[in-house]
Amino acid sequence: MLNLFLDWRAWALVLLLTILTLVSSVAKYRLGQGGLETLKEHFPQVSDERWERLGNYFHRWGSPIVFFSFLPLLAWIIPPAAGAYGISFRPFLVWAFLAKMVRYWILALIAFGGYQLIF
Repeated sequence: MLNLFLDWRAWALVLLLTILTLVSSVAKYRLGQGGLETLKEHFPQVSDERWERLGNYFHRWGSPIVFFSFLPLLAWIIPPAAGAYGISFRPFLVWAFLAKMVRYWILALIAFGGYQLIF
């Protein structure tokens, strides 16, 4: 299964997916730069308490929190919160890139492992 890391096609696919979804994360980050009120308008399903909790995480831990956006349940809320809570763009970009890369390598390993089990 670790041979997958030596396959240039796997790297190409993972990088392509990473870059495509990174564009989406950057758009959400830019939306968040409009401020907390903008986020509350675009994400009415998120309570004020949750936005405040996210803000506390960003103030306490800083940009590494963006790495947790590799988790599907957090991927839609962390990028705009990073923009709203003043995370600088370059650290955001680095952490978001790493998060997306990890996500797609995990999915590639799962898919490749499933393929090996079937065939």
